[in-house]
Amino acid sequence: MRTTFTDDDFAEYRYARAWTAWKQRMWKDGRKLPTQTQDGRSRCFCGVAIDIPGMEGHVRAAHMTEPANV
Repeated sequence: MRTTFTDDDFAEYRYARAWTAWKQRMWKDGRKLPTQTQDGRSRCFCGVAIDIPGMEGHVRAAHMTEPANV
């Protein structure tokens, strides 16, 4: 049986990998995620202020290290 992956599958994989790396770096640097703070806000290790609604977009925009067309 041969499995076929779509471009969307690969994009989601790259995002999941970037998300995990970002989360681990935040914790390594002693920073809490916005979901771990009472007011839902935090500061990324890159210096940008983030909140819960903007967290995913920030990771996608600033911390995806591979180009989309791999």
